[in-house]
Amino acid sequence: MRIMVLGTGGREHALSWKIAQSPLAEGVWASSAVADAEPGLRPMPDFPDAASCAAFCSAQSIDLVVIGPEAPLVAGWSDILRAAGLAVFGPDARGARLEGSKIAAKEFMRKYGIPTADFVVCRNLEEVRAHAGRFGTVPVVKYDGLAAGKGVAVPPTLDEAIAFAAEGFSRGGQTNLLLEERLTGPEISLLAITDGRRVHLLPPSQDHKRLGEGDLGPNTGGMGAYTPV
Repeated sequence: MRIMVLGTGGREHALSWKIAQSPLAEGVWASSAVADAEPGLRPMPDFPDAASCAAFCSAQSIDLVVIGPEAPLVAGWSDILRAAGLAVFGPDARGARLEGSKIAAKEFMRKYGIPTADFVVCRNLEEVRAHAGRFGTVPVVKYDGLAAGKGVAVPPTLDEAIAFAAEGFSRGGQTNLLLEERLTGPEISLLAITDGRRVHLLPPSQDHKRLGEGDLGPNTGGMGAYTPV
């Protein structure tokens, strides 16, 4: 099987490294940044859109495309590649909306009775100020759209919560954001893979997002994860 892994980050490096170990992998194509760091991978160009990616896959007889980053999934690349006859690991644009919009994800959970922290949607800074004290503690502030893992703040004070919201509206390009009830305790990630009929659960893991030791500093895109927990 000839396999392409889309993306240039640590996630895609790990995926490419592990996939290349499979006896089913005849060849693994990865971005030049990943391929340069991992011997045995085949470098590929950057693609400006899904159509150019599909054309490359056709020319190289790629069988499977693994999409790592959220942005191309939200943009519907998996739909376009599947329409071109490729097998794709990654949700369609409709499913990716749960990752691409925190508001859509929260409203989905509320609609279907999935337990989640209480929240309110704010469309401007005045609404943030009006609702900042509604949960009895300093709220968690979440940008609605994709922010490379840096769109969430767990600030110690209301002033810092409002400042993070103001940054999102002024320079972060956000038109809506969430104020969310603050929950305390260890965070666990439980991921499931599905083909629409079957579900396979992966082992629970814990992501360390804070920049510093002792859970200190701002959130990052992820400083590392470990399992078992």
